[in-house]
Amino acid sequence: VTGVTTGDEALKSSYQAQPNLVFLDVMLPGLSGFEICGRVREMPDVPIIMYGALGSEPEKVQAFEQGADDYIVKGTGMSE
Repeated sequence: VTGVTTGDEALKSSYQAQPNLVFLDVMLPGLSGFEICGRVREMPDVPIIMYGALGSEPEKVQAFEQGADDYIVKGTGMSE
């Protein structure tokens, strides 16, 4: 598991580490999670799960348009 705190670090890490999964927050300092998702999607075999506080329909649609495989709303209960 590799943890980073900025969008730039996330992008750099995803290219260097060749991850099995990217779990990506929508709101990061620097590059947004959406920008990173679009770039990481160039690696077609890497699943991308985005994680956001709003969970609005437009935010979810944007995540999927950028190539996310799933979107989780922060605060989601364990039974979901």
